[in-house]
Amino acid sequence: MMMQLSRFGSIWILVVGVLLSRVVCATTYPESEKISMYTSAGTVSTWTETSAEDYLVPSSQVFITGRGLGAAKGLGLLGVFADRMKNSATASAAEPYLHLNFARALSSALRMKIADRPYTQKFVQVESDNEAQLILLPSAKLTVSEDGNADLSFRLTVRIRSQQSGTEKRDYFYRESKPRPLTGSGSWSENESAALLDSADTAMAMLSDTLLDAIESDTVKDWSTIREAKLAKLGGSECGENTPKVSAETYFRRGKTLMGLSRYVIARECFMRAQEEKEDSNIYRESCAAIGTMYELGWGVEKNMATAMLWFTKAGL
Repeated sequence: MMMQLSRFGSIWILVVGVLLSRVVCATTYPESEKISMYTSAGTVSTWTETSAEDYLVPSSQVFITGRGLGAAKGLGLLGVFADRMKNSATASAAEPYLHLNFARALSSALRMKIADRPYTQKFVQVESDNEAQLILLPSAKLTVSEDGNADLSFRLTVRIRSQQSGTEKRDYFYRESKPRPLTGSGSWSENESAALLDSADTAMAMLSDTLLDAIESDTVKDWSTIREAKLAKLGGSECGENTPKVSAETYFRRGKTLMGLSRYVIARECFMRAQEEKEDSNIYRESCAAIGTMYELGWGVEKNMATAMLWFTKAGL
């Protein structure tokens, strides 16, 4: 099962999504009756938890960095400051529109996602970090290329408080598939960063799902029961042509859940229905990537790399 999650996740981060975590010190979530979470408006450490040359936009959770900066490697701290100043200069034109904070969007996404969970009562959002077992720190990073286009990614850092081992952490990531200019027409900062904020809403929803999956995986012993309960909330597992039509997102979530139960034939039907969505949507790309994975690994279909590559191409890989 871990192989499935890891492989599927490695594809998602290349497309638009997550299911990829970086785990420090083999952390696990606390096995308590309730898990308390606090969504922070603060940031991760700019020296120990991000690249030292990354520039943090003041009063925000947005970092700016550039590709191909090499001064930090050769000149030590002097190089770090040189690269950070370069990133600050890169951000200057867009900076007035990047004083953004994602805590509210994450908190809202968590509320909606928790309501969909079979273990709804297990998760509690609290108003103070002093009360929390988990402290959640969302952030965004814009990586600017020499041509002025910027890749956008989001990060959710989870600080886990444990009586046994103090504070440990996990990181989860979401990456947008298409870069945009940092400034100007069609840019991330245009219209008061409307495109970036739209992506943030999607990212916070995806990261919330991934976090809750990870907590349930660590703390609930009967994982198959969780997935069956999810399917029930999604209206069942059927996705055939003769079944009641649902949204593309519901088809996709059914497929994802069925993959976790190793019910690959039905999962593929669900992904096929989901990818009927318009081609520039996240659901379309994620569904195509999932179908490609199934052909690559022979899950529910005969293994066929040529067919897998066709689906990966549709996914934008």
